[in-house]
Amino acid sequence: MTDKEYEWMMDVANKSAERAKNATKEEALAHLMSCGILDKDGNYTEPYKHLAMVVKEIKPS
Repeated sequence: MTDKEYEWMMDVANKSAERAKNATKEEALAHLMSCGILDKDGNYTEPYKHLAMVVKEIKPS
């Protein structure tokens, strides 16, 4: 990986972290659904079922 690629990846990660800090609960839940981590009812999808053991219950509004 080149220095330029590394800097680009770090910039993307920093911007993503900043957006996440300012997200509302609804925006965060919508993002998790768009990524396929949660279904439309707020339940974890099959590949992420194990997260239910370590993450507090999430209730969509």
